[in-house]
Amino acid sequence: MSVADLHRSLEIAAERGGDIYPAIYDAYFARCAGSRDLMQMTDIYMRGRMLDSLFELLMADDIAEQLPYLRFETKNHASWGVQAHMYDNLLSAVRDTVRDACGADWTPAMDAAWDARIGAVVAEIRAMLETAS
Repeated sequence: MSVADLHRSLEIAAERGGDIYPAIYDAYFARCAGSRDLMQMTDIYMRGRMLDSLFELLMADDIAEQLPYLRFETKNHASWGVQAHMYDNLLSAVRDTVRDACGADWTPAMDAAWDARIGAVVAEIRAMLETAS
């Protein structure tokens, strides 16, 4: 997996899609029953900060550097009732929104980079949740 391909997809999406945050949340809420209810107490600014943190995680050269923060947030979100499948749905919504913004410039390498990073993040989150139980 090349994180550079993931970075490039985000650059293209930013150039073409502008502010994709609302589209990400629309896609997430459409695919993940219950997520909208859990996020009712958040406003657009908090949601923006959440996605900013998520993009830092996705763009990290070495995901291991992000694990302490990921552990903290996973534990924090579990106390609000966030379930493991919700992370996969959110990450998939981000990828799909970026892919849509990239259009014909989306490449198989980008797809592979996203799948690898999503897989790594979700695996870490699931492992954290299992050890917390």
